[in-house]
Amino acid sequence: MMITLRVGDGFVELLSEGKAAGGRRELSSGISDEAAAFVQRYEETLTHGGEQTAALLDIGRELSAWLDGADGAWSRILDATSGPVVFEVQGPAHPGPEEMAVLRAPWELLADDQGFLANVREYVPYRRLGRTTGIIDPDEFRLGVMFMASSPHGSHELDFEAEELAILRATGDIDSIDVVVEDSGDPTQLGRQIAALSDPPPVLHLSCHGNNQPEAVLAMEDAHGSTRLVTARNLHDDLRPHVPSLLFLSACLSAAAGNRDGNDQVGEGAVPERSAEDQQIIHSLATALIDAGMPAVLGWSGSVSDVAATVFARSLYAGLSRTMTIAEAVAMARRDLLNPREVPAAFDHPKDLDELEKAVAEGTAKVCRRDWHLARLWLGPTG
Repeated sequence: MMITLRVGDGFVELLSEGKAAGGRRELSSGISDEAAAFVQRYEETLTHGGEQTAALLDIGRELSAWLDGADGAWSRILDATSGPVVFEVQGPAHPGPEEMAVLRAPWELLADDQGFLANVREYVPYRRLGRTTGIIDPDEFRLGVMFMASSPHGSHELDFEAEELAILRATGDIDSIDVVVEDSGDPTQLGRQIAALSDPPPVLHLSCHGNNQPEAVLAMEDAHGSTRLVTARNLHDDLRPHVPSLLFLSACLSAAAGNRDGNDQVGEGAVPERSAEDQQIIHSLATALIDAGMPAVLGWSGSVSDVAATVFARSLYAGLSRTMTIAEAVAMARRDLLNPREVPAAFDHPKDLDELEKAVAEGTAKVCRRDWHLARLWLGPTG
């Protein structure tokens, strides 16, 4: 079942298989401020740390009730289908503050009486800027991924080797996926290497630190290994003329919008109360790259742990290598964080240390479940 929440022209409207499923609601009637309040509650929940499940579940159920509106449209659609639920939140190519408030709501959390939809059925949410046109189909080759990690001098060392290994082991057979690694950590050098390839891989995976205060940036490397703060425009310019079909920004806060007031980043400070107008649009790296012409960008809406990023990457590329759509592969990876099945190979411990291995497995599962909802997929018209 394809469900679309269309946002634009001053209203929101729920569509089922392209047909109106509920009445239009005017953004000016307070709808956008209600959406902004969901965003704020979500950000506040992330700042509090500790056990978040109950608070997130409350947000998910209230978001579902918000979708229902006065006529129960959302529940009626779900009751009528037993198959996968593909949920596209579609906004204009260049959304305004009110539209972006609806787009930014944590739709990954949608829930019913049984729990999170991501846990009780196949739920595939994503966001699109602009009307769908000229979708880029996969080529006939094996999955190809360009991987680069950036770790500038003096920065906290990421476990990017485990993330790289997870990609290589994604399908259990290294011959089923082609991976090209760029070791420089420098996006300028990356762009040159991509340009030198006769057939660049369709997927680009960048692993590094990110921040969104006051502007969204990646902490990458310059030619000498020192920190270079890279904006979406910088990255886009460095990669031109090659545009990957999917850019995975595996960096904390890469899908979190900046804050023009310069308040502390998510996870380190209180979130001030803001209306839709106040929250507006300082783009996240993900949305800024979509605006610049990237077909599909995947990022994190908060600070993600190394282990969760690794488990997610392994599941994502396993799905893509089996020709799932990007949205389907992201949804599967999200479910694998919510219901972790095993300790990743990169985190295995010697078999004679059974108690330690059990503790590591339990700790890994806890971290994965904590971060399951952070992945955000943004598509442009062709994504």
